[in-house]
Parts: sequence; C-alpha cells; structure tokens
Amino acid sequence: MRVATTTKQLSHIGVFLFALLLGCQVNASTCSRRIHIAINPQGPALNVNAQKQVSGILSDFFSAIENSTQCRFVWDFVPRARAIHYLKNGLTDIVFAIQTEERNQYAEFIPLIEFYPSVIILKDALKSEDPEKILEQENLQFGLVRGYDFGPIYAEFTQKMRNMKRAEEFVEIEDIAKKMQAGQIHATIMSATVFVQAAEDILLDSKIQAIPLKQFPKAKVGIYLAHQSLKEADKKILRDAIASKSQNDLFFRLFKASYPAWAMKAMSPSLAR
Repeated sequence: MRVATTTKQLSHIGVFLFALLLGCQVNASTCSRRIHIAINPQGPALNVNAQKQVSGILSDFFSAIENSTQCRFVWDFVPRARAIHYLKNGLTDIVFAIQTEERNQYAEFIPLIEFYPSVIILKDALKSEDPEKILEQENLQFGLVRGYDFGPIYAEFTQKMRNMKRAEEFVEIEDIAKKMQAGQIHATIMSATVFVQAAEDILLDSKIQAIPLKQFPKAKVGIYLAHQSLKEADKKILRDAIASKSQNDLFFRLFKASYPAWAMKAMSPSLAR
C-alpha cells in the first residue's frame, strides 16, 4: 500500500508541474474581482486541511487557471446541495457539477469530462457482469443519491425500484457506502469516481465492482459559470481559459493520475470544446 501511494503521489506531482507549464502564458486581461467557487470537499477532487489549505484535482486545475488569467479564486466549502442552491441564486460564481437541463437555465456549462454512470455493486451479490442483467437481478437493494439525474432511463429504472420497495434515497454518498458495508444495500448507480473516497475510507473498495452502464446516455461533468453573479467580461475570461483544449487535457490528466483504474473505466475527456 505504501508503494502504491508513493507512486500515485509522484504521478500527481508530475501532472501538477505540467499544469504550471500550461499557466506560463498570461492573458492581458484579468477578472474584475475575486471569483467564488462553492464546493463540497471530497476525496481526490478537493481536500481541505485544518489550516483551510486546499489540495487535489480542482485545486491544481484552478491554480493553472490563475496562472493563465491572473484571476483569483476563493473557495467556499458547503454541502453539495447548498452549492447548487448558491449557483441558482447568484450566491456563488462557479460550481463543479454534472450537467442537467435545470442547471443550464441559470448557469453556463463548460464540459471537462464525460462518463457513463456505473452500477457499483458488492462482488458477493454479483451474478453477471452484463449491465443489463445486473439491473434485472431481483435480489438487489439499491441506494440512490437524492437529486442525481442521469436521464430518462435512469429515472424510469429508479422509479421502478422505488415502486418495488427496492430503493432507498440518501443525501450523502458516505451513508450509501456504510449501508453497503453492512450488507443492507447491494448496489448504487453514480459516477464511479464520486464513490471512491467513501469506499476507501471504510475499506469497501476491495468488496465492490464498478460496471459502466453503456445503455445509459453519457453524462458530462464540468464547470458552471453563474449567469446572475458574474459580469459578462469576467465570464468570457473564465470561459476562454477553462474551455481551452490545453486545460481540458490537463483536467483529464489530473483525473487519471488521482483515481484508481477501476473508477476510470467509464471516464473520457469531453469532446466538446
């Protein structure tokens, strides 16, 4: 375990140095004020220590954006649901989130990565690795994250599970992991990378398997820029920097260096620029 961790850290350092090189080209214009990012610190995406110092994928990514634009960012640490509430009501400028039609109404989305949702299932409960057959298994109890939306197939399936009393909803991913560890829930559906930290914290990761659901439409995750709080000039600076091919490639490199292979099977860089 110590060797694996050291290798992962070295890989992450290498990617971060690549990020700093990307940031050497400074734009002439910069943001008119400090830009606020509402975020729920979680696993490799973002960590916060006791001194409120941040590290992780998003920290490295926005450090590169700072270098290329001279914009300055402020991290506001809030629960996931509150971050979306802040975005909707103009109380923050940036949120990192999955794209949904509702969020598109009050913020501009810049895609960074695409993924198929995965069914994450206890190995002891797995009867087949065929994703269609997994969803048809009659013995499975599902844990669902409230507010997740992966399109009409997901909505139809999860409603069916609720009707059959085979689904329980949760606000926090960690609660699903604990229920799976106890054997009270057998499976969940989400981005596998989102589940990594919760699984590793309780040593559940060796007991589960993540299988991409390629019958589902791909979901996109990226940066939302708030319509209500951001000036158009600031939004353009941020859009141009975040949406550049170099930044898009950087984000996927950071992701790949930070997450285990089992969680990356369903992930790919966003093709949209």
